Amino acid sequence: MRVLALLPAAALALAACAGDECDGSCADAFVVSLAGIEVRSGTYVVTAIADGEPVRCEVTLPDREPRVPTTCTNPAATLTLGPAQTLGQLVIAGQPRQVQVIVTLDGAEVTSGVFAPVYQDVRMGPGCPVACRQASAALRTPGILP
Repeated sequence: MRVLALLPAAALALAACAGDECDGSCADAFVVSLAGIEVRSGTYVVTAIADGEPVRCEVTLPDREPRVPTTCTNPAATLTLGPAQTLGQLVIAGQPRQVQVIVTLDGAEVTSGVFAPVYQDVRMGPGCPVACRQASAALRTPGILP
């Protein structure tokens, strides 16, 4: 298994917390972009082991429903979908120190990675106190360019 480089904090999808006022909300989180994974029809299972705690998220693609439901075994994790029913992001609440992510399609491994997140302070605006800490990374299908 390979250790993958982390994306800059500015690229965080959850960094929508930014603004000119100090009130607002954001949460500590580690975000794994799954947008670089080539998507085919079938059942995807995204398994994450964050500091030894496993979580499993599942979704079947494509689906005739406009909003495909994703299910995760732990409410601290969320699997979102991207445009046109593609995989989007795995969001793990908190600040795990080590995270292993494995993506399977119909039981066969598609890709995996091990991450040691580096968290960055997120402020709601200039001069505001730190609102939360976030880190991000990306998983891609082997052989697919970024």
